[in-house]
Amino acid sequence: MSKKTIWITGGSTGIGKAVAIKFANKGWNVAVSARREELLNELSNTYENIFGFPLDVTDKLKCEEVFNQIKNKFQNIDICFFSIRTLRLFMSISILP
Repeated sequence: MSKKTIWITGGSTGIGKAVAIKFANKGWNVAVSARREELLNELSNTYENIFGFPLDVTDKLKCEEVFNQIKNKFQNIDICFFSIRTLRLFMSISILP
């Protein structure tokens, strides 16, 4: 049986990084995406089964490209874990009588 694969976005810090390390320690292939390539490199240099795929999730075409790169490398993605946050500012205007 081949190793299972998880893809984690937002995986270079915080909860995403913790999940990546947990799965790596359990023997999974871990594909990690984030904007900061240097942090992805630190992870992949520390864990032999963590692989960095730089990505800005606001770029839809790049998301598709990275998804396909991961599928091509591992043949399957068993779990997608999206540990990301996007910030959108909305302005609300209240008019009091």
